[in-house]
Amino acid sequence: MLCLAALFHIFTVDQTTFRSLFDQVEKPAWQAVKALWVIGTDPTHYPALGQPLTGGLAGGLAATALHAIGGRIGAPLLLIALLLIQIILIFDVSIRRAAGSARTAFHDTHTKVNDALRERVRVIRERNARAAEAKAGREDGTDVIEAQFDHLVQEDATDDTSREPDSREETDIEVTYGGWLAAPHAHAHADSGHAAQDADIPQGEPVEPEAPPVPLPAGIVRIGLPAGHADRSSDDSTAGKQSESGDDKTTGKQGEGKAAGAKKARPRPYQSPPPTLLRPARAANNVANAITVNSLGRKLEETLASFGIAAKVSNITSGPSITRFELIPGPGIKVSRIVSLSDDIALSLAAVGVRIEAPIPGKSAIGVEIPNKETAMVALRGLIEAKEFQQFPSRLCAVLGRDIAGQPILCDLTRMPHLLIAGATGSGKSVCINALLMSVLFRAHPNEVKLILIDPKVVELTMYNGIPHLLVPVVTDPKKASNALIWAVNEMNNRYRKFSERSVRDVSSYNTAVEADGEEKMPLILIVIDELADLMASSPTEVEDSIARLTAMARAAGIHLVIATQRPSVDVITGVIKANIPSRIAFAVASQVDSRTILDMGGAEKLLGKGDMLYFPQSSPKPIRGQGAMVTDAEVETVIAFLKAQNTGEYDSNTAEAIIATPMAGIGRETQDADELLPAAVDVVIEAGYASVSLLQRRMNVGYPRAARLVDRMQEAGYVGPFEGSKPRKVIISRQRWMEIQSGKEEDS
Repeated sequence: MLCLAALFHIFTVDQTTFRSLFDQVEKPAWQAVKALWVIGTDPTHYPALGQPLTGGLAGGLAATALHAIGGRIGAPLLLIALLLIQIILIFDVSIRRAAGSARTAFHDTHTKVNDALRERVRVIRERNARAAEAKAGREDGTDVIEAQFDHLVQEDATDDTSREPDSREETDIEVTYGGWLAAPHAHAHADSGHAAQDADIPQGEPVEPEAPPVPLPAGIVRIGLPAGHADRSSDDSTAGKQSESGDDKTTGKQGEGKAAGAKKARPRPYQSPPPTLLRPARAANNVANAITVNSLGRKLEETLASFGIAAKVSNITSGPSITRFELIPGPGIKVSRIVSLSDDIALSLAAVGVRIEAPIPGKSAIGVEIPNKETAMVALRGLIEAKEFQQFPSRLCAVLGRDIAGQPILCDLTRMPHLLIAGATGSGKSVCINALLMSVLFRAHPNEVKLILIDPKVVELTMYNGIPHLLVPVVTDPKKASNALIWAVNEMNNRYRKFSERSVRDVSSYNTAVEADGEEKMPLILIVIDELADLMASSPTEVEDSIARLTAMARAAGIHLVIATQRPSVDVITGVIKANIPSRIAFAVASQVDSRTILDMGGAEKLLGKGDMLYFPQSSPKPIRGQGAMVTDAEVETVIAFLKAQNTGEYDSNTAEAIIATPMAGIGRETQDADELLPAAVDVVIEAGYASVSLLQRRMNVGYPRAARLVDRMQEAGYVGPFEGSKPRKVIISRQRWMEIQSGKEEDS
């Protein structure tokens, strides 16, 4: 209140006039005090001062003193500063918190403005690119396939604005879906009317109507020539009519040739998708998080101190989803003591789950990883545009996400050379596969990398059908998937034979050799299996054998595998598969047993899900924790639509036929193997007096599938009876009858 009263006095009382009232009196100070008291009760007592709001005796004394110290300008400033200090003390206002809120608001506004500007620039660039493509198509006169990214643009006749309206209408290009663009007709005089044109036509001579254009398939339009080329097109059509003096058959053949040429568009050079098709990355807000992280660090030290462990937080690294505190234990403190307190630390810090990495590779510190309150999304676009990815030399480089420090996690499939991805349902496995495939599509040319996608679940990878990188359509049948792996094994053997002929050791050396001779290069092949459990359930032996051979030998041949499963059990991820796939990615799993199945160590059971992963490459001594890249289905569909519109996908017919024909060969081979062992199996069951699968396994030293097929064949032939539960099958055929059948076969042969 005193400050307000002093402010009233300073702003309403002229200090020079007030002092002049007491210059000629005795005891001016005392008289001034008395005057301030009087003015507080009756402001009109001194007419020279007007009617001021002095604020009373206290306000006047404070204002007079501050005016003597700071003058006319300094006194109000001092009073305002004192008033603000009182407000802060009374209402407990935090300057740091207010500054942080202001900074956050400014940062959010700056981010929104930048995002809006980037989006505007992207729209303008796409619009200019579409206009340039449409202009190029009009100049070439070629057929353009309508697609999501190719829009028909009407060309206004703006070359000569002084032409008559009728003439302008005649030179416009009309766009009709699925039809022809009307060819413009040039006239000798733009200002001549229709009557003059009719006068030029000789009377009595019938005018033959032009033949209707050959219909094109739906979705294909023909871009006509601009008005400037009308004379040339008119001359060409006239010459064409004069040359059509042959019979109707010739004309029909020419029409068929035009129609065939119209069905097949001119092939375009491959155009990789731009990163602007993906959502832009949002800047992380670390202002409020910094205060929370520092308090958690102090609380962590206090928690360890309460258990008698002296440790100091030396560094704090905050990532998209995890914050890692680097602890340096005191002298004589065992690492095992800190590791055993993970649950107590989680309780003290109120964290969802705490993972302790002891020690951190390359550092003399222990890492305590605590989940953030909010998980920041790692956009795929930011990783695609990162210089680490752009400058990476390999065409099979893929982005997986960001580590705890926020650095991009890149994997080179040519060096790994195969990758196993496993995790529970909803942990981010399918999103990781999409991010990996998107990385390849943004980086590799179809002539450099070919894809074989196997999707037994049908719904995950079928959207990639039609892209130019695919060798065959996405394989969804488990039987055909097994055949695709068999084809890959045969392709591997064929490539090694070609390497032997050229005296080279790998696909890179082979491509260098054939490039010098002008021959076709050999592309890399990436095989992606989305769900291994379904394949192992349908044909475990064939799938495991093919995967074992490919993972053991296919690296030098340029064939690489990415295998994913949501059931990390030993019957799916067998020891043979694990032995040949050293690089693995583990997402959140239910138990430590599943984590050991994937990584040969625990840790994945403590992951948070939603993209939280442990990346364990072959070159790393310990798994790397990170947050997987996020790419939505809408973004994937946008990129695929762009690829389909700009580049025509052509499947390898030889590969497709080989995959379809392989099942028949396999059935014939199995039938032949069963026929070879069938006589011995019949002798075994006749001698034993009963038939069972276990009997054939023991006596003939074959596996369960082979023994079961032999029993089924004997039942079909009428040698043994049907299945009777736990009882063994009865042998129907006698020894004598079997010998007669055998002797009859020998006579026939």
